[in-house]
Amino acid sequence: MLPVVIVAGGVASRLRPYSEERPKSLMELEPGLTIADFILERFRRAGLSPVYLVTRREFVEAFRSKLGPPVVILTVDREEFGNLYSVYTALKHVKPPFLVAMSDHVFEYEMLRRLISHRSSKAFTVCLDRKPSLAEAREGLKVVLAAGAVAAVGKGLESRYGIDTGLILVREGASAYVEKVISERGPTASIGDALDLAAKDGEVDYVDVTGLLWKDVDTVEDLAKARELCKRILARDYGKKHLGPLTLALVRPATFRLAALRPCHARARVALLAAALLFALGSVMLAAPPLQPLLAFALLYAVAFLGDLADLSAALARAGEGLTRAIALAELIAEVSALSLVVTALGEQTPYSQPLTALAAASSAVPAFLGRGEGRPGRLAWIADPLLKYAVTAAVAFAGFGSVALAYWICSNLSVAWPAGLPVAPPKPTGEAFPKLGVRVGHAERRLRAAAASGFKLTLALLALSYAQSYFGDVVLLNLEWLELRVGDVVPPLALILTVYYGYRVLIGAKILVDALTSRIVRALGITESVARHIGLDALYLAAAWLALAFVPSALRPLPVIGEVLSRVVALALLVVVIILLYDLAKVVYATFEDAFKRVLRKVAEAVSEGGA
Repeated sequence: MLPVVIVAGGVASRLRPYSEERPKSLMELEPGLTIADFILERFRRAGLSPVYLVTRREFVEAFRSKLGPPVVILTVDREEFGNLYSVYTALKHVKPPFLVAMSDHVFEYEMLRRLISHRSSKAFTVCLDRKPSLAEAREGLKVVLAAGAVAAVGKGLESRYGIDTGLILVREGASAYVEKVISERGPTASIGDALDLAAKDGEVDYVDVTGLLWKDVDTVEDLAKARELCKRILARDYGKKHLGPLTLALVRPATFRLAALRPCHARARVALLAAALLFALGSVMLAAPPLQPLLAFALLYAVAFLGDLADLSAALARAGEGLTRAIALAELIAEVSALSLVVTALGEQTPYSQPLTALAAASSAVPAFLGRGEGRPGRLAWIADPLLKYAVTAAVAFAGFGSVALAYWICSNLSVAWPAGLPVAPPKPTGEAFPKLGVRVGHAERRLRAAAASGFKLTLALLALSYAQSYFGDVVLLNLEWLELRVGDVVPPLALILTVYYGYRVLIGAKILVDALTSRIVRALGITESVARHIGLDALYLAAAWLALAFVPSALRPLPVIGEVLSRVVALALLVVVIILLYDLAKVVYATFEDAFKRVLRKVAEAVSEGGA
């Protein structure tokens, strides 16, 4: 087995006063889940052992009492030393090859899997992130590439090519470089120094981990970000392996918010509730008569939503095998129900419908029970994305190609490739995570972030709806004796709903900007803060009402039956609002600057009189 050396000798000065109570890697990402627990669980999952943790004398008892016998604690015999000296100390107890990991880095399992499965004879293999954030690029260990090979490593280099992520595979030839650097530069040398020396000899290669989740925890802000990132890593490591862009874009944003509830123990309840609702919805759909396409698509979306909510909540709750299998059973029933909904729309025109339907139902067990396995999905696993599978199958079935729809269902289920078995979950959360951070995102900053994100999402949504209107406007969604509903009829009201939802968030962010500009307006014009805020908010609301008057009535007009009347009523109401806001704005501006207005009018009158004379 491959040994692991965890470097944990830092004093975490930027995390004071929290680091005065316990080492950095014993701080918690979630209640009961320390950074050390988090990374050790991934080493256990990969089958790596033994694990050595190198630290300073004053931290030995804290690590020993928390981590127990499975981890061998090694002590550095100095007060001042760099992280390379920790590796140098470990070399006295373990021979290469072994894995070196930073004790303050959280990462997803796939990063570790790629590194240990990489075959090479080089002295070192690093994990390279080509797209780090600006802050990570400034702080991280830069890696310079030349002709596809690592040419230099160091913190002072340019970050053009990417940075190291804190997981390094050390092989037989590495010992000489470690010992040489220690002898030349002393105990304060860094791992980057040894990597740079080896890179000059062509003895460093890399594994590309761009796009995988990881975080280096150095400050309180980093720890807060790591706690948020932990949820996303748990979702990737323990959730479904075959989600595609459609579910991630149209389902996951809402389910992630619901699943990431606090306190943490509420997540298991959400998972259980979602599984129960999924089971109930599946039971109802099994007995449902043939439905119109619009209602069928709505029910299929509900199945995808509840399935993802149950799965994600269980992943974030780090649920045990019992709840995971219960959710899988509910998902299987819902899958078969969704399939039956599609089959009832086929009628008798599909050849070989009975054997194809039976095979399709049986194939549904593959993603339901094996979709949470250890390995990564195959390259075609995205075809089994639940929402994509439901939408494509239903669309093809309603178009009259029943055999093709059933064949696609079978192939999408069988396209997922993972080994059997469920990952072992880490300990369940209890109590409150240490430390309880005093850093919080300010109210204004949080609102401005939400406003910027909402504006971006609204722009993308309106762009997508405009294309749908242009290319699919004549497609019939619902055809009843008294009503025919086309895509072109649905797009404007849907655009209105999205505009109201996201526009409200943008408006709240704009209010924050008005408040921020108030002090400047006060200094510039010499008026009171209340007057400046009144004028700013009136102007903001007036602009919003004016935009609503320009677009809302026209969006309501295409609605069947009530569209024309409703658009006139709304237009009249918005016109009244615009007039009231305009009057109030004019009144407060005139009352505030009355003397200035009179002086201007007096000068104008004098100028006119002189011109007439």
